[in-house]
Amino acid sequence: MNKYLVVIPYIHTEAQGNELEYAIKGWFKHFRDPFHLVVIGDVHPFVLENLHLITFIPKTRVLEVPGQYRPHLDHVAKMLRICEHYKGRFDGFIQAADDCYAINDFTAKDVLIPKAGGYDIPPGDIDDENGFWRDMEKTRRRLVECGLGTLDWETHAPRFYKFDEYAELAAEHDLTNQSYVVENLYFNTYYQGLHPLILTPENRFIQRLESKHQMIDASRIWLSNSVYGWSPNLESFLKNHFEQ
Repeated sequence: MNKYLVVIPYIHTEAQGNELEYAIKGWFKHFRDPFHLVVIGDVHPFVLENLHLITFIPKTRVLEVPGQYRPHLDHVAKMLRICEHYKGRFDGFIQAADDCYAINDFTAKDVLIPKAGGYDIPPGDIDDENGFWRDMEKTRRRLVECGLGTLDWETHAPRFYKFDEYAELAAEHDLTNQSYVVENLYFNTYYQGLHPLILTPENRFIQRLESKHQMIDASRIWLSNSVYGWSPNLESFLKNHFEQ
């Protein structure tokens, strides 16, 4: 019986290459616990070719909301659909990014360990033209308003959410209409006072590639990339890894 539910939200127009295919292959090659994988969002040929292994839930993008960052609203809409669909069959879900690739074996313990960057969300500009950073500042202010900590939990590593807690959080902060960085709201709310594992360049969990010229550390469990970190070198590395 599958013990864990792994969910990858996917927006085709934001993909730069075959990230989703490599992200999926990483779970099947390296996750050592029984799991069921769901892709929710836009269609992808690799997913359609592997429906014997993967559940695909089509989900159109939410409409633009003035002043809100659409990708964060999209994310919440998809995860609330997952909460409705799978509650009662699993305790919660592991949310995984479509540009996070496992390249070494790992277990649920590696996912479930709470991880953070080790610093508070830095004050930013609420009027920043970059929607992500605007939401980071908006989230920081919301946390302060609620009397919660402002630790930055945004690591891009897979993370586990409980269904009831996620739905409760969405209702409390009106997340279907107000865009926030959900992981920072969630973990500062439900893990307040917890001392997470601090991700550093020295530990083995994840390497976030921020540049096309950054050297790949093949000792990590996961590789991930920013928009600027996706490169022919990374794609070649992943292609060779999954063809072995």
